[in-house]
Amino acid sequence: MNKLSSDKVAEVLGQVGPALRALSEENTGLKEKLAFYERRDRATKIASEMTRKNLDPESTFEEKVANLMQPDSNLDVVEQAVIMSAKQVKLASISENHGSTVDAADAFAVGILNS
Repeated sequence: MNKLSSDKVAEVLGQVGPALRALSEENTGLKEKLAFYERRDRATKIASEMTRKNLDPESTFEEKVANLMQPDSNLDVVEQAVIMSAKQVKLASISENHGSTVDAADAFAVGILNS
């Protein structure tokens, strides 16, 4: 059996502390990255469902994901709200462009005269 000198043991023990700290920092960094990617994946799925149900149609898909990625965004609450929401259907819209200046009565009269 080999004997270790006290100098060799002290040298190895001196290297253990910094190595453990470095591994701990790396572990913490990897946990943060994993949490980010898991949150982004979940936000992407929620945004996809929002798009499918036509929720928040004014925002692009990327804007929806960015909004969901905000630290103050509670994904549990948003996800439940999206699940409970019905698909939104746009029935009509109001715009500044009124289209044709012919009203219904004029169009009717023109139709009768042209027949």
